[in-house]
Amino acid sequence: MILLSVREPFLRQAVERCARPDEAVVWEAPWVQEALEHGHARVHVRDDRAGRFPLVRTARVPELYVSPEMLAGWEQDRRRSEIPGPRIDGLARRMSAAIQEVALESTWVDRLMADLARFVGAPLPLSLRAFTRHTLELPRLYTDLSAISSAAGVSRGALKARFRRKELESPFTYLRWLRTFAVAELLADPDVTVAAAARALGFTSDTNMCRMVKALTGATPGSLRDAGARRRLRATFVHRHLGKEALAGWARLEGLFGVGKVA
Repeated sequence: MILLSVREPFLRQAVERCARPDEAVVWEAPWVQEALEHGHARVHVRDDRAGRFPLVRTARVPELYVSPEMLAGWEQDRRRSEIPGPRIDGLARRMSAAIQEVALESTWVDRLMADLARFVGAPLPLSLRAFTRHTLELPRLYTDLSAISSAAGVSRGALKARFRRKELESPFTYLRWLRTFAVAELLADPDVTVAAAARALGFTSDTNMCRMVKALTGATPGSLRDAGARRRLRATFVHRHLGKEALAGWARLEGLFGVGKVA
């Protein structure tokens, strides 16, 4: 996930062009703030050092400040080229390089997906990576299917039907498992309480969080503090829900979070 606190629309367009294909670019101020506090972004891009966007900063989200002088220098370089290309293309290339210099190489979500791919024995389909990255990098937004169906531009019923057509289980099943992984990740820190984890992930109460984890896995959230339990949780998910047929269904699933065409 890339966070944007910028004034210029063309800068937002450039960042969207250089984002990963499964990655969200978040610019709405309330959700940028939310992501800085509870999300898992790899970089926060700003174009106003003076504080037009008074956001809480966290050490775990690197910041890229794009100054007016930087933008002007890039534009001068482009115009000096023998055949200057479109401004937005040049800016996207510059932004891509600048982001790579400061951004986190990986978040825990990247490491989760790499772990799942090892269990599967193959790369995860793009649609599954997008579903996982969006729902876990901004967990307080994607607490239920409403936000996911809204992002896909369809109703909840149509979203479920899209999964059925690909012979996949309900998207809610996958969402609950991913949120359980998020619970386990937070509770890996012994200083994080169950109640604090529930608040950070947008559950209505710690009781509801515990009930979901118990119903889904048979385990209590507290038991997931153990590293071995977390590994077994991931292996169980792959065994139950990411078999060959499911992976083939995910590979055919399009239209989620802007990935592929709507099927």
